Amino acid sequence: MAVVRIEDPKVPSPSAGGFALFELGFRPFFLGAGLMALLIQALWLAVLMGWVASPDYYGEIGWHAHEMLYGYSAAVIAGFLLTAGSNWVGKPMLKGRPLMWLVVLWCAGRLLPLFPFVAHWMIALVDFLFLPVVAVVMLRPVIKVKQWRNIAFPVFVLMMAIGNAMVHAEALGLADGSAMPGWMLGLYVILLIIALMGGRVIPFFIERGAEGARVRKWKGVEVVSLASIAVLMISETVAFGSAFSFWAALVAALANAVRWVGWLSRPAFKVPLLWVLIAGYGWLVVGLLMLPLSMVSDVSVSLPIHAFTVGAIGVLTLGMMARVSLGHTGRVLKAHPLMSWSFALINLAVAVRVGLPLVGAAEIAVAGATLLWLAAFLIFVVIYAPILIRPRVDNRPG
Repeated sequence: MAVVRIEDPKVPSPSAGGFALFELGFRPFFLGAGLMALLIQALWLAVLMGWVASPDYYGEIGWHAHEMLYGYSAAVIAGFLLTAGSNWVGKPMLKGRPLMWLVVLWCAGRLLPLFPFVAHWMIALVDFLFLPVVAVVMLRPVIKVKQWRNIAFPVFVLMMAIGNAMVHAEALGLADGSAMPGWMLGLYVILLIIALMGGRVIPFFIERGAEGARVRKWKGVEVVSLASIAVLMISETVAFGSAFSFWAALVAALANAVRWVGWLSRPAFKVPLLWVLIAGYGWLVVGLLMLPLSMVSDVSVSLPIHAFTVGAIGVLTLGMMARVSLGHTGRVLKAHPLMSWSFALINLAVAVRVGLPLVGAAEIAVAGATLLWLAAFLIFVVIYAPILIRPRVDNRPG
């Protein structure tokens, strides 16, 4: 990703009536992801409480898993990559009406399963199309300007599309048992994107965002950190919970723990926009440590899965959306005071969701973590909706 510039805080603010939601990919997709994090999780809590029935297309747990991976996470990834990709190729990949229609496609994929009268093939087709379209939008300009260093990202998006197709294949009755591998493929591709992009930007952000902060990186550790997650992705997709997955997860945990320790720097923990990213990557390490433990003990495999989803994905995406939105709208890279509470609440949500079941309080953990998640994202939406909708404060395009 390109360097995020710290702009002069004294530049004039745009007019209140300005509208720039479709000027760059991060704007509508970050706002959409934030709203979805509220609406879908609120609906999920209502399902758990027995107040409403879950959509029957994916099944209760399947709907929850699908929407967090191929709904929320896909939106954040699309917004981030379309914005970073615009910097890679020197011009917006999508803006205006084409970007609006891509957002409409994503929204339709979220809404159609909620209506029982919609044909299942229509739900599958509309939802599936989003990720391939994002990949094609990215691939063409990246290939044109020969940005081979970044070719992996549209490939990862296509791999997510394959995982999503596997989920729909079972939902449509075209394949038996393909949904679980589809969820695992989607999950570990997202974790691989986090590991690859996080390794690029988190150390950079730390050293430039906190005075006196220093990070340590080791080439061998960097290679093993990424390769081991890639191997784990293949193993968990092909043979979920196998002995090979045990050893792959253990190696990935150790390598990424060493990588993470190299990023720890006291000055960074004084900056909310930095410590939230460090904490998010820490939850990836926790999940990788708990995964092999779940294979040889009574620890439920849902705990490392939620360390990955609520923790690594939830915490890191919230922190990254907060930082990227400030930088790409020309604002000073300083978190709003309430965002510190948002960051704390979502980390507490992970601790509750992963920790309480270990002491026999699983039901409290699910409800409590969901409420904490909702509070964290409510703060994000209230603070960032005006930022994402209005033009840059420096009157530059984007």
